[in-house]
Amino acid sequence: MIKDNGAVRYPLKSGIYSSHNLILRKISQLGGKSILDLGCGTGLLASVLIQPGRSILGIELDESDATAAKARGIEVIAGNVEEAISLTSGKKFDVVIAADILEHLANPRNLLENFTDLLSDPNGYAVISIPNVANLTVRVQLLFGKFNYTSKGILDNTHLRFYTKASLTKLLIESGLEIIDYEFSSMPIEMVMEGRIPSMLSNFLQHILRLATRIFPTLLGYQSIVVVRGK
Repeated sequence: MIKDNGAVRYPLKSGIYSSHNLILRKISQLGGKSILDLGCGTGLLASVLIQPGRSILGIELDESDATAAKARGIEVIAGNVEEAISLTSGKKFDVVIAADILEHLANPRNLLENFTDLLSDPNGYAVISIPNVANLTVRVQLLFGKFNYTSKGILDNTHLRFYTKASLTKLLIESGLEIIDYEFSSMPIEMVMEGRIPSMLSNFLQHILRLATRIFPTLLGYQSIVVVRGK
């Protein structure tokens, strides 16, 4: 399990079935020597991927976050992720990570359509994570006529767009990408239960919720974790 000791706005999600752990598993399974982390933040996720023989480059708009990422040993270019091709001088990567960034963009298709030019041929792939607005918690709110923004989570007040599995799939295909894997992370009950119940019980509950999420993915899925490649 990944660990995060930093108190930041977007911390590393350390749950067994969190989006970050699922992203790391996908990369571990598919491999890749060169990685581009779009919107790398303070470098928490990228730093876990550091290993001999692997190069990691991050792009981050926030200067203070970029500085923090550099302190973790990540090479960082300060800039807008939508300008990734020009910022990286046309370099290609085995892996492109777009973790929790598409929902912050006014026109994410502009970025997605450039993925093919960022990925090495023929085995380059991208891993995308994005909140599932069809999650049960949002549906219940809507049932009572509410759509309340929060400081983080699915209805984070900095999100400009919201996606279901169907709408995200449509966007990716229309952007010229082929979906090779689609998975949902479980709701982060470990964050609610942290410090309140023994870790053994928390892990058991996470496993139960994971099973339920596999049975009802679009209802209980918290985030979509999608692996794509260029067609």
